[in-house]
Amino acid sequence: MEHLQNLEIEQQILALTIQNKSYFEKIEDLTKAEHFSIPFYQKIFEKITETRKTTNSDDSILVFLTQYFNDEERQAIILIIGKISSLANIRDYAFSLIELYQKRETLKAMQDFQNDIIEKKYDFATSELLDKIAKLDIENQDNVKISTLEEIEKEIQDEASEELHLSTGFKKLDEVLNGGLKKGNLTVLGARPAVGKTSWGQQVILDIAKQGKVCLFASLEVNNRQVYDKFVSINKSIPAWKIARKRLNQAEIADYDKSKKELKEINDFIFVVDAPQSIKQIELMVKRHIAKRKLDLLVVDYIQIVKREYSKNISEATAIKEITTGLKDIAKKYNIAVLGLAQINREGVNGKEPTMNDLKGSGGIEEDADCIILLHRPVDDKGILQQTGSFKIVKNRWGATRNIDFSFNGEITTFFEDL
Repeated sequence: MEHLQNLEIEQQILALTIQNKSYFEKIEDLTKAEHFSIPFYQKIFEKITETRKTTNSDDSILVFLTQYFNDEERQAIILIIGKISSLANIRDYAFSLIELYQKRETLKAMQDFQNDIIEKKYDFATSELLDKIAKLDIENQDNVKISTLEEIEKEIQDEASEELHLSTGFKKLDEVLNGGLKKGNLTVLGARPAVGKTSWGQQVILDIAKQGKVCLFASLEVNNRQVYDKFVSINKSIPAWKIARKRLNQAEIADYDKSKKELKEINDFIFVVDAPQSIKQIELMVKRHIAKRKLDLLVVDYIQIVKREYSKNISEATAIKEITTGLKDIAKKYNIAVLGLAQINREGVNGKEPTMNDLKGSGGIEEDADCIILLHRPVDDKGILQQTGSFKIVKNRWGATRNIDFSFNGEITTFFEDL
């Protein structure tokens, strides 16, 4: 049943609960030794639980290494501790651990049923199967955390010590958003084609990465080469079309080389995937990333082209609702900021200021998004997009709605907030 194991998650839980009692307290209502897939890990967690319930000292927890384990086992535990990532959300890890345990136990129950159905009466065999599955369901219900007001206050204090907002680099916009893109929240930026939503998304990623925050860009519309060239262009204000056509002059070549050098310095903060992804694949990608390193921001470009896994008979509105709900769940489950770029209906624009109703699948987006920003650039009498426009904050769960003016330089595909 190796496909129903996640040793990285099991090791993280063990390492974190050894390191700090507060991590153990966050999952002691959830986690049991039997949830671990390997007997050795089960034994470790049994001893962690035993020791944690009798001492408040983080130092004394290490004593159990010499009391209960031999030299080879102690070395294995030290290796597990060495893989620790304090940036993990340990309750989410615990829920994943339990889900895998339930799947393993359900598979075992099904295998037992295959044998029982031959040897026992049908009613008896099926009754045993249903009883086993029911017990697993009850255990899952028992894992629901009921918090006291004191515990909620402690969680709020813990959050206060953590940086929950990511500055977009646009000062006025950040002020309205109470600090920027918020972790655990889904922010949607909508725009009609060619207005610059992808450019804005990459500009924000670049600014946040320069703050030492890790960003994952699910670029579902353009390929890696185009994404990279856009980052190079935005970083040093080099005309994007010149990079694409290799028409750079000597000064621009020098800036191009400087830009690439600077991007190498923040290489560990920006990750890009340009393959078509479903919402489940996006979550799996996030989970695998977080298992190895921290993650602060996920940007999806764009919501309406996320690959669908359901029946073709489903309506577009229902499909988009499932996608936005999935993105919202990812934000909450992994405590990261999620920015979803979204397309505005072509027939709903015609140069006029867009509204939430103009978003494709607006019902689901409006319901799930914590914040919705519409990027608007008017057109002139000839239908040409203007170089000025506004961020229309039409939904803000945590603050005001407002319009913020900007200018746009099409040569370098960069937005500037009007001061």
